[in-house]
Amino acid sequence: SKVEAGPEPVFSDGEPPVAGAAPLEAEATRAIAEGDTEAALLAYTDLGMMLENHQHFHLALKAYRNAAQLAPEEGVVHNNLGSALRKLGRAGEAAEAYAR
Repeated sequence: SKVEAGPEPVFSDGEPPVAGAAPLEAEATRAIAEGDTEAALLAYTDLGMMLENHQHFHLALKAYRNAAQLAPEEGVVHNNLGSALRKLGRAGEAAEAYAR
């Protein structure tokens, strides 16, 4: 399934704060261009986890949102979203994400 509106750039505000993050976003972008949703989903999920592990929760949220856009039916994607939202103090939104 093709994505109509492309995913948002995760690092639109400058340099990635974590080494290894830029190649993951590049991999996701390449996979989307080639129509490989599965590879893009994995890359965005890995990117989100890397960013979350380094306490960059806003950026992790962007990566997880891109993953959710690619695979809205995947439960793990919504759990990841919920985790980042909870760490940002957005408990209500986190509960909604966990419920999906």
